[in-house]
Amino acid sequence: MVVDLSGYVGTWPYWQNHHADITGDKLVGLMNRWGISQTFITSLCGIFYDDEQGNQMTFDAAARHPDRLLPAVTISTLTDRDNGEYIKQCADQGARVLRLYPSYHGYRLSADNAPLMKLIRDSHELGMLVYIPVRIIMNWGLPAVPVSDILSFVSENDDIPFIVDCFNAGEYLPLIEFSRKNKNIYLGTTALTRYRGIEHMVQAIGADRILAGFAAPHQYVSCGLGKVKNAEITAAEVEAILGGNAARIFGTRMEGGTSNAH
Repeated sequence: MVVDLSGYVGTWPYWQNHHADITGDKLVGLMNRWGISQTFITSLCGIFYDDEQGNQMTFDAAARHPDRLLPAVTISTLTDRDNGEYIKQCADQGARVLRLYPSYHGYRLSADNAPLMKLIRDSHELGMLVYIPVRIIMNWGLPAVPVSDILSFVSENDDIPFIVDCFNAGEYLPLIEFSRKNKNIYLGTTALTRYRGIEHMVQAIGADRILAGFAAPHQYVSCGLGKVKNAEITAAEVEAILGGNAARIFGTRMEGGTSNAH
Protein backbone atom coordinates (compact mmCIF):
# COMPACT_ATOMS: atom_id res chain seq x y z
CA MET A 1 0.00 0.00 0.00
CA VAL A 2 1.22 3.49 -0.92
CA VAL A 3 -0.69 6.47 0.48
CA ASP A 4 -0.33 10.12 -0.52
CA LEU A 5 -0.96 12.25 2.54
CA SER A 6 -1.18 15.55 0.65
CA GLY A 7 -3.18 15.32 -2.57
CA TYR A 8 -5.49 17.89 -4.15
CA VAL A 9 -8.38 18.12 -6.57
CA GLY A 10 -9.48 21.20 -8.47
CA THR A 11 -7.85 23.84 -10.63
CA TRP A 12 -4.44 25.18 -9.69
CA PRO A 13 -4.64 28.99 -9.92
CA TYR A 14 -0.99 29.74 -10.75
CA TRP A 15 -0.12 27.58 -13.73
CA GLN A 16 -1.66 24.87 -15.88
CA ASN A 17 -1.58 21.22 -14.83
CA HIS A 18 -3.15 18.72 -17.18
CA HIS A 19 -3.55 16.18 -14.36
CA ALA A 20 -5.77 18.53 -12.33
CA ASP A 21 -9.57 18.46 -12.36
CA ILE A 22 -12.44 18.70 -9.88
CA THR A 23 -13.67 15.12 -10.35
CA GLY A 24 -10.47 13.37 -9.26
CA ASP A 25 -10.52 11.25 -12.43
CA LYS A 26 -7.17 12.53 -13.68
CA LEU A 27 -5.64 12.24 -10.23
CA VAL A 28 -6.67 8.59 -10.02
CA GLY A 29 -5.11 8.05 -13.45
CA LEU A 30 -1.85 9.48 -12.10
CA MET A 31 -2.14 7.28 -9.02
CA ASN A 32 -2.55 4.23 -11.23
CA ARG A 33 0.56 5.16 -13.17
CA TRP A 34 2.74 5.37 -10.04
CA GLY A 35 1.15 2.68 -7.91
CA ILE A 36 -0.47 4.94 -5.31
CA SER A 37 -3.20 3.07 -3.49
CA GLN A 38 -5.01 5.98 -1.86
CA THR A 39 -4.73 9.76 -1.60
CA PHE A 40 -6.05 12.16 1.00
CA ILE A 41 -7.54 15.01 -1.02
CA THR A 42 -8.64 18.58 -0.44
CA SER A 43 -10.25 20.78 -3.07
CA LEU A 44 -8.16 23.82 -3.95
CA CYS A 45 -11.41 25.79 -4.07
CA GLY A 46 -11.68 25.32 -0.32
CA ILE A 47 -8.23 26.79 0.22
CA PHE A 48 -8.26 29.68 -2.22
CA TYR A 49 -11.92 30.68 -2.46
CA ASP A 50 -14.71 29.15 -0.35
CA ASP A 51 -14.12 26.47 2.28
CA GLU A 52 -17.65 25.07 2.36
CA GLN A 53 -18.00 24.91 -1.43
CA GLY A 54 -14.53 23.41 -1.68
CA ASN A 55 -15.26 20.75 0.92
CA GLN A 56 -18.32 19.69 -1.04
CA MET A 57 -16.10 19.30 -4.11
CA THR A 58 -13.77 17.17 -1.99
CA PHE A 59 -16.64 14.93 -0.89
CA ASP A 60 -17.96 14.67 -4.45
CA ALA A 61 -14.57 13.52 -5.78
CA ALA A 62 -14.14 11.07 -2.89
CA ALA A 63 -17.62 9.64 -3.53
CA ARG A 64 -16.73 9.20 -7.19
CA HIS A 65 -13.62 7.17 -6.25
CA PRO A 66 -14.48 5.82 -2.78
CA ASP A 67 -11.70 3.23 -2.63
CA ARG A 68 -8.98 5.60 -3.81
CA LEU A 69 -9.68 9.16 -2.62
CA LEU A 70 -10.11 10.02 1.07
CA PRO A 71 -11.62 13.37 2.06
CA ALA A 72 -9.58 15.89 4.06
CA VAL A 73 -11.52 19.08 4.78
CA THR A 74 -10.39 22.62 5.48
CA ILE A 75 -12.39 25.08 7.57
CA SER A 76 -11.96 28.80 8.08
CA THR A 77 -12.53 30.18 11.56
CA LEU A 78 -13.60 33.58 10.17
CA THR A 79 -17.26 32.83 9.41
CA ASP A 80 -20.60 33.16 11.19
CA ARG A 81 -21.19 29.44 10.68
CA ASP A 82 -21.42 27.05 13.64
CA ASN A 83 -18.15 25.23 12.98
CA GLY A 84 -18.88 22.70 15.72
CA GLU A 85 -21.91 21.49 13.83
CA TYR A 86 -20.16 21.84 10.48
CA ILE A 87 -17.11 19.73 11.42
CA LYS A 88 -19.51 17.04 12.66
CA GLN A 89 -21.28 17.10 9.29
CA CYS A 90 -17.90 16.72 7.59
CA ALA A 91 -16.98 13.78 9.80
CA ASP A 92 -20.34 12.17 9.08
CA GLN A 93 -19.53 12.42 5.36
CA GLY A 94 -16.27 10.55 5.88
CA ALA A 95 -13.68 13.26 6.54
CA ARG A 96 -10.54 11.75 8.05
CA VAL A 97 -8.39 14.85 8.33
CA LEU A 98 -8.82 18.56 9.09
CA ARG A 99 -6.28 20.66 7.17
CA LEU A 100 -5.43 24.15 8.40
CA TYR A 101 -4.52 26.94 5.96
CA PRO A 102 -4.23 30.10 8.11
CA SER A 103 -2.19 31.94 5.45
CA TYR A 104 -5.10 31.64 3.00
CA HIS A 105 -8.02 31.93 5.40
CA GLY A 106 -6.74 35.01 7.16
CA TYR A 107 -6.25 33.90 10.76
CA ARG A 108 -3.17 33.24 12.89
CA LEU A 109 -2.32 29.78 14.14
CA SER A 110 -2.45 30.58 17.83
CA ALA A 111 -3.82 29.13 21.06
CA ASP A 112 -5.31 32.60 21.66
CA ASN A 113 -7.67 32.00 18.73
CA ALA A 114 -10.70 30.66 20.63
CA PRO A 115 -12.74 29.59 17.54
CA LEU A 116 -9.71 27.71 16.20
CA MET A 117 -9.09 25.98 19.52
CA LYS A 118 -12.72 24.85 19.66
CA LEU A 119 -12.51 23.57 16.09
CA ILE A 120 -9.37 21.59 16.92
CA ARG A 121 -10.98 20.08 20.02
CA ASP A 122 -14.18 19.23 18.17
CA SER A 123 -12.30 17.55 15.32
CA HIS A 124 -10.22 15.53 17.78
CA GLU A 125 -13.34 14.30 19.59
CA LEU A 126 -14.69 13.19 16.22
CA GLY A 127 -11.61 11.07 15.60
CA MET A 128 -10.00 13.32 12.99
CA LEU A 129 -6.31 14.19 12.75
CA VAL A 130 -5.23 17.80 12.28
CA TYR A 131 -2.85 18.43 9.38
CA ILE A 132 -0.79 21.63 9.30
CA PRO A 133 1.21 22.26 6.12
CA VAL A 134 3.90 24.92 6.24
CA ARG A 135 3.03 25.66 2.59
CA ILE A 136 0.76 24.02 0.02
CA ILE A 137 3.55 22.52 -2.10
CA MET A 138 7.31 22.92 -2.34
CA ASN A 139 7.49 26.35 -3.91
CA TRP A 140 9.28 29.19 -2.15
CA GLY A 141 6.97 31.77 -3.74
CA LEU A 142 3.91 30.50 -1.86
CA PRO A 143 2.85 31.74 1.59
CA ALA A 144 4.28 29.82 4.54
CA VAL A 145 3.12 29.43 8.13
CA PRO A 146 5.96 30.32 10.54
CA VAL A 147 7.32 27.17 12.13
CA SER A 148 7.49 28.98 15.46
CA ASP A 149 3.69 29.41 15.31
CA ILE A 150 3.22 25.72 14.50
CA LEU A 151 5.45 24.52 17.34
CA SER A 152 3.80 26.83 19.85
CA PHE A 153 0.34 25.69 18.75
CA VAL A 154 1.20 21.99 18.91
CA SER A 155 2.77 22.52 22.35
CA GLU A 156 -0.43 24.10 23.64
CA ASN A 157 -2.40 21.05 22.50
CA ASP A 158 -0.07 18.27 23.62
CA ASP A 159 -2.92 15.79 24.09
CA ILE A 160 -3.91 16.02 20.41
CA PRO A 161 -2.00 14.36 17.53
CA PHE A 162 -0.92 16.62 14.65
CA ILE A 163 0.60 16.03 11.24
CA VAL A 164 3.04 18.74 10.13
CA ASP A 165 4.09 18.68 6.49
CA CYS A 166 5.43 20.66 3.51
CA PHE A 167 8.52 21.92 5.33
CA ASN A 168 12.06 22.12 4.01
CA ALA A 169 15.53 23.57 4.61
CA GLY A 170 15.67 25.86 7.66
CA GLU A 171 12.22 24.73 8.81
CA TYR A 172 13.41 21.14 9.08
CA LEU A 173 15.75 21.23 12.07
CA PRO A 174 13.41 23.03 14.51
CA LEU A 175 10.68 20.51 13.66
CA ILE A 176 13.04 17.57 14.18
CA GLU A 177 14.24 18.86 17.53
CA PHE A 178 10.68 19.49 18.65
CA SER A 179 9.57 16.03 17.48
CA ARG A 180 12.32 14.32 19.47
CA LYS A 181 10.70 15.58 22.68
CA ASN A 182 7.02 15.72 21.70
CA LYS A 183 5.32 12.50 20.67
CA ASN A 184 2.03 14.07 19.53
CA ILE A 185 3.45 15.10 16.15
CA TYR A 186 3.88 13.21 12.89
CA LEU A 187 6.01 14.60 10.08
CA GLY A 188 5.29 14.39 6.34
CA THR A 189 7.76 14.03 3.49
CA THR A 190 5.92 16.14 0.90
CA ALA A 191 8.28 19.09 0.52
CA LEU A 192 11.48 17.67 1.97
CA THR A 193 14.39 18.01 -0.46
CA ARG A 194 17.19 17.97 2.13
CA TYR A 195 20.08 15.67 1.19
CA ARG A 196 19.57 12.36 3.03
CA GLY A 197 16.65 13.98 4.81
CA ILE A 198 14.60 10.78 4.99
CA GLU A 199 17.45 8.87 6.63
CA HIS A 200 17.99 11.67 9.12
CA MET A 201 14.28 11.83 9.98
CA VAL A 202 14.19 8.08 10.62
CA GLN A 203 17.28 8.25 12.82
CA ALA A 204 15.92 11.23 14.75
CA ILE A 205 12.30 10.27 15.47
CA GLY A 206 11.79 6.77 14.07
CA ALA A 207 10.01 5.65 10.92
CA ASP A 208 6.70 5.15 12.72
CA ARG A 209 6.03 8.91 12.91
CA ILE A 210 6.76 9.71 9.26
CA LEU A 211 4.06 9.80 6.56
CA ALA A 212 4.67 9.99 2.82
CA GLY A 213 3.23 12.85 0.84
CA PHE A 214 3.53 13.63 -2.86
CA ALA A 215 1.16 16.61 -3.29
CA ALA A 216 -0.26 14.92 -6.37
CA PRO A 217 -0.87 16.16 -8.96
CA HIS A 218 1.05 19.40 -8.32
CA GLN A 219 4.45 17.90 -7.54
CA TYR A 220 6.21 15.09 -9.39
CA VAL A 221 5.02 11.86 -7.79
CA SER A 222 8.12 10.03 -9.03
CA CYS A 223 10.35 12.36 -7.02
CA GLY A 224 8.30 11.89 -3.87
CA LEU A 225 8.40 8.13 -4.23
CA GLY A 226 12.06 8.03 -5.17
CA LYS A 227 13.35 9.89 -2.14
CA VAL A 228 11.65 7.37 0.15
CA LYS A 229 12.28 4.20 -1.85
CA ASN A 230 15.95 5.05 -2.41
CA ALA A 231 16.67 6.21 1.13
CA GLU A 232 19.26 4.17 3.02
CA ILE A 233 16.77 2.74 5.49
CA THR A 234 15.34 -0.75 5.94
CA ALA A 235 12.67 -2.20 3.69
CA ALA A 236 10.31 -2.30 6.68
CA GLU A 237 10.90 1.40 7.31
CA VAL A 238 10.22 2.22 3.65
CA GLU A 239 7.00 0.25 3.78
CA ALA A 240 5.92 1.99 6.99
CA ILE A 241 6.54 5.47 5.60
CA LEU A 242 4.90 4.84 2.23
CA GLY A 243 1.67 3.44 3.62
CA GLY A 244 1.95 1.26 6.68
CA ASN A 245 1.84 4.17 9.11
CA ALA A 246 -1.21 5.65 7.43
CA ALA A 247 -2.99 2.30 7.62
CA ARG A 248 -2.14 2.05 11.32
CA ILE A 249 -3.11 5.62 12.18
CA PHE A 250 -6.33 5.71 10.20
CA GLY A 251 -7.31 2.06 10.58
CA THR A 252 -5.99 -1.20 9.18
CA ARG A 253 -8.65 -1.20 6.49
CA MET A 254 -8.87 2.31 5.11
CA GLU A 255 -11.29 1.59 2.28
CA GLY A 256 -14.68 3.11 3.10
CA GLY A 257 -16.10 4.38 6.37
CA THR A 258 -14.36 6.32 9.13
CA SER A 259 -11.94 5.20 11.78
CA ASN A 260 -10.83 6.38 15.19
CA ALA A 261 -7.82 4.08 15.20
CA HIS A 262 -5.22 6.72 16.01
